[in-house]
Amino acid sequence: TNYFLLFEAGRNGITKFGDSDVAPTDASITLNQIPHARIRLGQFKYPGSEEGLQAIHVFNYINFTVAGSQLLLERFFDGDGSNPNDKNEPNGSVGAYRDIGIQVFDWVNYLGWEHSYAVMLGNGNGINRTDDNNNKNYYLYWASEKIFGGKGGRREGLKFFGWYQKGDRTLKYVNNVADEEDFERERWGFGTTLRKGKWRGAAEYFKADGMIFNGTDGGAVPGNVGANGVTASFNMAPKGRADGWYVDLGYRVIPRLELDVRYDYLDRLKNDDAQEREFDNLTLGLQWFFNKKTRALVNYEIRNAKAPNASSSAPPNQILDEFDNRLALQVLTIF
Repeated sequence: TNYFLLFEAGRNGITKFGDSDVAPTDASITLNQIPHARIRLGQFKYPGSEEGLQAIHVFNYINFTVAGSQLLLERFFDGDGSNPNDKNEPNGSVGAYRDIGIQVFDWVNYLGWEHSYAVMLGNGNGINRTDDNNNKNYYLYWASEKIFGGKGGRREGLKFFGWYQKGDRTLKYVNNVADEEDFERERWGFGTTLRKGKWRGAAEYFKADGMIFNGTDGGAVPGNVGANGVTASFNMAPKGRADGWYVDLGYRVIPRLELDVRYDYLDRLKNDDAQEREFDNLTLGLQWFFNKKTRALVNYEIRNAKAPNASSSAPPNQILDEFDNRLALQVLTIF
């Protein structure tokens, strides 16, 4: 039997909407008594995207991909943003790729490959709170990996994986009507990772159906009141569709220095010509390893966005033309 407890300290997406600057991210117990069916209960990372499953101390970039951040890193709202007098801010912390529930999982080695599976039933309502409806979230995961050597988060191998998740989300204000309604949220994806010698790489595709995060009104700050008296808000597309993918490559030039490059793409609300937006990011990265527990990261993101069905002079594209590049610096240490 194993126990795991982890807290987040600081002002960020996990703690911002709570009553404290410290909040638990993980609180779980794992029972290992049944062969090939380990059981985990509590609050923990759900089986899903490779990007979300990676632990922060082995994550190769500072920020998530734009597709992962918008489609998989879930935010929770009371409405779709149609209330003209409400900014529709999140009603709790970001999902942090976690849920509360029960998971059955294990792995087996066969003919030189390690095969792992996970099946989970969760609340589907984020972390550090109870469920808000009677509908549970279902998670499925499978991976097969050829192990080359090593151990831990930087073990060498070639892995293929796929995952699926589905559940309902409850909104209390939709289409400018105060009426509680449930909407289906479905996500699935597949991909591969490789780590061998000085090289590492990854690629993943994922698709989203329902409950798509849709930014803010015209890029405005939520809560601002326009000349027409309407309050800018966060928006959700309960019946929207989207997909995205990324390709990632890294090369260890010398033992202390790794150079990284990642390209990611998001097609948001592809079923709505007026609301469709396309995002593509090219991230150039550098990691300097001081030792096994401390490293510095530098990322420069070349970011582009457009409304593909609108003219270049249309307001949406004028706003998206102001989408700046981003420089990020981070020092990460484990103690």
